[in-house]
Amino acid sequence: MGGCWYRTLTAGDISTGTVLIQNQNGNPGPTVISMVTFTGDAALRSSNAVRHLPPSAVPTTVTLNIQPLATGDRVLYVGMANSALSTLSMSMGTQIQQVAGSLGLFASTVPSGMTSADPVFTHTDTSGGVIDIVIVIRSP
Repeated sequence: MGGCWYRTLTAGDISTGTVLIQNQNGNPGPTVISMVTFTGDAALRSSNAVRHLPPSAVPTTVTLNIQPLATGDRVLYVGMANSALSTLSMSMGTQIQQVAGSLGLFASTVPSGMTSADPVFTHTDTSGGVIDIVIVIRSP
């Protein structure tokens, strides 16, 4: 279940206006694609992710430490539960997308002086497993 990839768009991608995304691992489950773009010299600073799958215990809350952070960095939080009954809430960020309750995309900008954070993902139904991801983009 799940995966997270990123790609820096090339001049060719931008001029054609399309990007081809292929499912290389043959995952038979549903696929959700979300694209976030930045103008300027933005780059990946750091990321952190966790996946919990049954039959092992799957927690309803997951905390992911993120560091380093710098003033003005953009942080994306992606949480997914493999259950249509689940809803997601976050301790940080503003929700910018929600898909069928079980997948959410949140974002925030790092305030002055913050060098690390511990965002908490909360899922209401974890029976099918969860994936939680934090991506830090260096401010352009």
